[in-house]
Amino acid sequence: MESLDTREFDYVLLQDPTISRRFNHSGTALLAHMPLADTVEIVLPARVVRLLKVKLPRAKASALQRVLPNLLEDRLMSDSSDCHFALLPGIYAGGEREVAVVDRTWMRLARHISQRWPGSRSVCISEALLVPVVPFIVLDMPGQKNASGSISGFIRHTDGVLPFTTDAQHLPVELQLLRPALESSTSLGLAGASPALCQAWTDELGQALEPSDWNWRHAAVADPAMTLFQCEFARNATPAGDWQRVWRWPMFFAAACGLAGILGLNLHWLKLEREANALRARMSADFRTLLPGMSDRGEPLLMAKRQLGRQQGDDHFLVLSQALAQATLSSGTQALPPLKRLDYRNGILKAELHATQNAVEVIQRLQSQRELEVRTEGNLVIVSRRAS
Repeated sequence: MESLDTREFDYVLLQDPTISRRFNHSGTALLAHMPLADTVEIVLPARVVRLLKVKLPRAKASALQRVLPNLLEDRLMSDSSDCHFALLPGIYAGGEREVAVVDRTWMRLARHISQRWPGSRSVCISEALLVPVVPFIVLDMPGQKNASGSISGFIRHTDGVLPFTTDAQHLPVELQLLRPALESSTSLGLAGASPALCQAWTDELGQALEPSDWNWRHAAVADPAMTLFQCEFARNATPAGDWQRVWRWPMFFAAACGLAGILGLNLHWLKLEREANALRARMSADFRTLLPGMSDRGEPLLMAKRQLGRQQGDDHFLVLSQALAQATLSSGTQALPPLKRLDYRNGILKAELHATQNAVEVIQRLQSQRELEVRTEGNLVIVSRRAS
């Protein structure tokens, strides 16, 4: 396929869209030499865009776009995944809607052309949607034959578009097939044909054909609502398949950074966990050094942490526990009384001791300290700070 950058395109520049195209500047130029414009209208050949009528349920346009490939699959000659579907405005009799079906290759070409004007509004339209009346016949190359010596064109009728190829002497077979549907038309325009060809086809068809000098350059400005740039080909949409190429490396680096961050957080968490375990071990060793007879089932470290958490800003626990530890360590015998239970709440330390001689000595030593108030209830020693 010829490169778009080296191919010349026909164009029409409208200084005022309300004025007919024939009164404005037109020409042929490369894409790089095209004049700038606020709105760009890209006209696709009628033969590449099929117009189909289908009865659709009442639903949002976005929902209808998703079901169009399934509804029209049986009416297409190609794979529906290779086609782009554009829902056109307007509702016909019986609730039918017109749908434009075009190969995605043509849509990608149209989008590439529209990127020449990145700041402009782009409209993609089929040549068949610009005809002045329906039905209407248009020859692709007015007054010329293609390389095979035949004439090509299209017929815009009420049910869609029908491309044809024929010689200059004979009426297109497609037009003969449509003869019953065209009989109801009072007049049938034929654009791009000579008067002699128009008369020859009139005699063969049995219906008057009116010659016309219409072509897409003379057509009125298309309604932006008729644009084929819909769904993934819309200006603000990401074209199908392109976002992977555009965002491939940024997404790769983003994923790599995310994985590195997660790995770093896990390593940092493991480091903090090891430090926390070491700190718990030192705290437990220090606590059991002060209170070596504490039962393992008592979980002294957890008890102390809970009680300290309930007494934020209260340092009486440290004072009372240190006094209890000193009284215990000052005992003259090595058979230290193990603690059965230790509790601290509201500035009061409660220690339950085993009934031994050492327990009596511990109580006496606590009572000898003037700043402490000591009471006993059986084997339970209640220690608190004496009010000054």
